[in-house]
Amino acid sequence: MCLVMEWLSLMAELLTQRIKLIAHERHAPPDLLEAMCSIIYCANRIDVAELAEIGKQLQLKYGADWIKAHAENRSGHVSDEIIKKLSVQPPPKKQVIDKLTDSR
Repeated sequence: MCLVMEWLSLMAELLTQRIKLIAHERHAPPDLLEAMCSIIYCANRIDVAELAEIGKQLQLKYGADWIKAHAENRSGHVSDEIIKKLSVQPPPKKQVIDKLTDSR
């Protein structure tokens, strides 16, 4: 979870740095889609007020349908690593054994 929070922090920082571009563009900039979509995806899964606020601001800019599509990752733009880290599925047995063996 800490790793996901670090990634989200970096993504939020990227959006902050590019806020003027976001404000002037009618559509979401393609190079920021992964950051935007990952934040929206996580806003419903992690209890962090700032993520929810970013989601609200993006909804005001791009509309509720755009947010809904990305909140459920129908667009496929959410970072694969974030999806894996937030998954409720346990890791494969081999991965667990390898991790336990490496920690000895």
